[in-house]
Amino acid sequence: MNTKEQIINIINDNSFYKIYSRNSSVYVSECFGFYAKEYLKNSYGVHWDEIAVNENEFVDVYGIKDQKDIVSATIRKRLISSVGIQDFYEDFALPYFHAYREITKKMAEKYRDQSLNFDEILADFKEFSVVYAQFIAQNYFIFFTDEPLNDFLAEELKNTFPNKSAAEISDIIQIISTPLEKTAVVLERISFLKLKLAEFKGKPDFEKQLLEHTKNYNWFPIYNPSDSAHSVDYYRTYLRDFDVDDAKHELNHILEEQEVHKNLYTNFISSLSNQSLKKLIEITNKVSFYREYRNDIRREGLRDIQGLFRSIANILGISVKELCHMQREEIIHSLTHHSLILDKKLLNDRILSFLVLFTQSASRIIDDKDIIADCKQLIKNKNSTSTSLTGAIGSKGFATGTAVVIDNINRLSEVKEGDILVASMTAPDYVPAMRMAAAVVTDEGGITCHAAVIARELNKPCIIGTKSATQIIKTGDVVEVDADNGIVTILEKYES
Repeated sequence: MNTKEQIINIINDNSFYKIYSRNSSVYVSECFGFYAKEYLKNSYGVHWDEIAVNENEFVDVYGIKDQKDIVSATIRKRLISSVGIQDFYEDFALPYFHAYREITKKMAEKYRDQSLNFDEILADFKEFSVVYAQFIAQNYFIFFTDEPLNDFLAEELKNTFPNKSAAEISDIIQIISTPLEKTAVVLERISFLKLKLAEFKGKPDFEKQLLEHTKNYNWFPIYNPSDSAHSVDYYRTYLRDFDVDDAKHELNHILEEQEVHKNLYTNFISSLSNQSLKKLIEITNKVSFYREYRNDIRREGLRDIQGLFRSIANILGISVKELCHMQREEIIHSLTHHSLILDKKLLNDRILSFLVLFTQSASRIIDDKDIIADCKQLIKNKNSTSTSLTGAIGSKGFATGTAVVIDNINRLSEVKEGDILVASMTAPDYVPAMRMAAAVVTDEGGITCHAAVIARELNKPCIIGTKSATQIIKTGDVVEVDADNGIVTILEKYES
C-alpha cells in the first residue's frame, strides 16, 4: 500500500474531528503530534493517529473521535479519583513547565551576542528538543481535559441543583470557569493601560516602563521560532492611538469586574457542602488558567530560543522560517553533516503546504501536493455534513454583525468594530480582533478554552463548539449570535 492509499484509508475508515487550528510550521506541528502520540500511548495506553494539514502556515490538526473518547473517559476517571488540582495536574506537569522556561531563558542569554562553536550549537539544539518534547506532552493533557471536564461539571451541577434552570446553571459555569488567577492577556492589558496613564502624566520613568512592558509581553504573536516579536515602536504607535480617558475607564472596569468575579466565586464555593463538587469546581477554575498559562510560556520560550535557531539557520545557509519547516531529525542530520541535507525549494514548498501523518507504525511528513489536496478535501467532506449552528455558551450576550471567517491568521486584520469573528478556535494573537468584534463564534472548544475565557474577560458574547461554523458561515454573511441560548443564525447570506 502506498502512502496516499494509507492516508485515504485512515480518513475513510474513521470519524475525524478537528483538534485545533493555528499558525504553525513543520517543526512545531511535528513536536505536537509526535509527542502527543507518545504521551497518550504511555499515559493511557491508547493508540493515537493524527493528521496535520498546512496551507500558507496555518495548520488544521485532526484526530480520530474514537481515540479521543478513550482519552476523555480516562480523564473523567482521573477527575473522580483525584484529591485536587495538585495531583490531577500540577505535580506531574509543572516541573516540565519550569524546566522548559529554565532552558529557554538560558538559551536566550547564551545566544544573545556571542559566537558559539558548531558542536555546542548541535548539543544545545538536541537538549532543547528533549525538554520541549516533555513540555509539549503536558500541553496535550490539559488540552484534552476540556470536553470531559465540561460535561462532568454540567452533570454534577444539574444533580446538585435540580431546580435551577439551564440559564442559571450556565451562569454558574461561567463564574466557575473564569480563572481567579490573572492570565497574561489580562496582565498585559492592565500593564498597557497603566503605561498609557504614565505617558499622559509625563512620568520620568515612562521610557523604562515602556521597555519593561515590551520585554514582558512582546512574545504575544510568536507561535514559531521564526515569528517576530512586537517592537517598542509597536507599543509606541498603539499608545499614540489610544485615548487616555478610555484607558482610565477600561482599567477601572477590569479591576472592578475582577473583584466582582472573585466575590461571586468565593461566595458560591463557600455555600457548597458537597465536597466532591467543590473539588471539581476548583480543578475547573485552575484548568482554565493553565490552558492559557501553558500556551503563554510556550510562546515566551519560543521567543527566547530564537537566537539558537538563528545560529542554526546561519550555519545551514537558510532563513529561520525555512529552518522551522524541517523536521527535528532533518535538522540534526544537517548539523551533523555540516550542510543542509534538503533542497531549499522543498522547504519553501512546505511553507505553502505540507501534511504530517502520525500513526502507530510511523510519523512522516508528506510533501506531495496532490496527496495533500486530496486528503484535505476528504477530511473537509467528512466534517461538513452538519448544518447545526448551535454550540456551548462561552460568554453570555447578544450581537448582530457581519461575519469575518478566519481561515488564515493574516485575516485577523479584516475584523472591524462590530463584526462577528468566526474561527476554528482562537489564540492569544486573536485578542486585538476579539476586542474589535461584537461577538465570537468557534468550531471547537469547551468552557475552559481560550475563546471562552477571553470572551468573558472582554465581556463579549461567545458561542463555542459549534463544530461547523467556519464551514457554514461565510465572510460577509450577516449573523445573529444569541449567546444566552447558544444559537447562531445567519440572517443574510453574502452574495459575492
